[in-house]
Amino acid sequence: MVHQASRDPSRNIAREFASEFEVGECWGYNRFFRLDLLSNEGYLSPSDDTLVLEFHVRAPTFFQKCRDLQWYVSQLETNEGNYLAQIADYKDRLALELGRAGATANAVTSTTAAAGEPGPSAP
Repeated sequence: MVHQASRDPSRNIAREFASEFEVGECWGYNRFFRLDLLSNEGYLSPSDDTLVLEFHVRAPTFFQKCRDLQWYVSQLETNEGNYLAQIADYKDRLALELGRAGATANAVTSTTAAAGEPGPSAP
């Protein structure tokens, strides 16, 4: 919890808890700091009525951390594969559109040349 009255990092409060939660279970504020002391101790900002909490959640075991990292890497690899497929699709569509534009330009040039009119490349 960040001390807002002085912004002095040495006055910040750090708590560590190791708790296992069931689905839908929450952790109560009353286990962290007494509400009546928040303002008196300088942790509740009276000007904008805010309380700043910085928290981090970590995996309780090395195995779970490794499993989470493996899952994250697999998600990144899946996304990379999807992006590469999308890029290949865009390249194919671009080549198709450029081919159509080139065919249209050739058709216009051959039509004007057959009619005896100067084409776009004629001076």
